[in-house]
Amino acid sequence: MKNYKKILILLIVCFSQGFLFGQRNNTISLQPGLFVSLYKDEVSSPLTHWVPAIGINLGYQYESDFNIHKVNLSFAMGEARNSISGTVSLSKYLDPESGELIEEEYVRDKLNMNILIDYSYHRKIFERNSYSIYPGVAFNYTFNMQLSDYPTVNSYITLGPSVIQELKFSQRDNIRFSLSLPLLSYIVRPPFAGVDDELLNMVSTNPLKIYKTGQLMTVNKYFSLDLNVEYRHLFFPWLEGSIAFHSRYSYIAEPRPKREFTFDLMPGINFKF
Repeated sequence: MKNYKKILILLIVCFSQGFLFGQRNNTISLQPGLFVSLYKDEVSSPLTHWVPAIGINLGYQYESDFNIHKVNLSFAMGEARNSISGTVSLSKYLDPESGELIEEEYVRDKLNMNILIDYSYHRKIFERNSYSIYPGVAFNYTFNMQLSDYPTVNSYITLGPSVIQELKFSQRDNIRFSLSLPLLSYIVRPPFAGVDDELLNMVSTNPLKIYKTGQLMTVNKYFSLDLNVEYRHLFFPWLEGSIAFHSRYSYIAEPRPKREFTFDLMPGINFKF
């Protein structure tokens, strides 16, 4: 029994030494923040909308001397607003008994949900002093749905080149700039708004059928540019603080034009192991 206790104590000591002083290649990040979208989608409305939303990003990163693998999952929800947001007229009719004009009004809310999943791989090809360059590839899946008033769906699956530039200020501080440009995309965007019976039926009975309405696009029909800037400070060997800024501009030509600009501001904490 004493031998088992000694072995257990030895394992605990070895694990503790590795956790406190060993090399940490893995990072899990948690980043709540503000997500803002500005868009004009001519499929559903001729108006420009903006969506301020509160969201969260959960990330995992594996980093070695030359390679960076990164996975992110983001979720945000907010209310779309435009120049006529608020109380709008629904209908007007004459009361059959009094003969008075009756006007019914309601608040036209447009609740938006946005889910983003992305994976990227980068490999270091250049390093000089405190500056490094990592070219790579990025895969992105974005799902956006309007949940109220009437349903509309937009979904993008994209693949393209990406590059990371890193600048180290010290052993504890660094900043990374990443830029990606999708070259091949599968866009799911029904050519009608949710007041259409067909889309309402798909949403309520079998939402996956919506993906059959998508089409493959290249940069001449779908253009998107993603920029991400992240500053990190190492507090302890196992804990980092960070603040990240992400923005994206996208343009879809078909079936009707949609232009969108998004930006996210996310402070966070990173656990390294």
